[in-house]
Amino acid sequence: MTKDIDSIQQDRNGLLIVVKGEVLRPRELSASEVAQILAYFNANHVELIAAIPAQHIYREEGELAWVKILVFGIPCALGGLSIYFLGDNGRNIAVSAISILLAILLVPLLLKFVNIWKRGSLNK
Repeated sequence: MTKDIDSIQQDRNGLLIVVKGEVLRPRELSASEVAQILAYFNANHVELIAAIPAQHIYREEGELAWVKILVFGIPCALGGLSIYFLGDNGRNIAVSAISILLAILLVPLLLKFVNIWKRGSLNK
């Protein structure tokens, strides 16, 4: 609903929409579709609050990318290396299965550490 939109702006990555305090970035829109959406809001004189600073959003998106890399990339890399070196390139099924299981169990542990780290940085 249009009344739920707090802010809308165009930035270097396309369109940035804030709906009820939640940031949405539709990535599948073309440049002409972004222009049509902005023209609609300008033509209908929809009252929107000032756009939130883009640097804050870019920092949050960067942090999310690093969390994905750390939480999912590290277990995959460690599991793959342990299967290759310790599991004789997958021939030793027991070691390979244990490596995969440990990699899967490492994901929630890393997520917990990231959450603790984020809470600690927010409290400062």
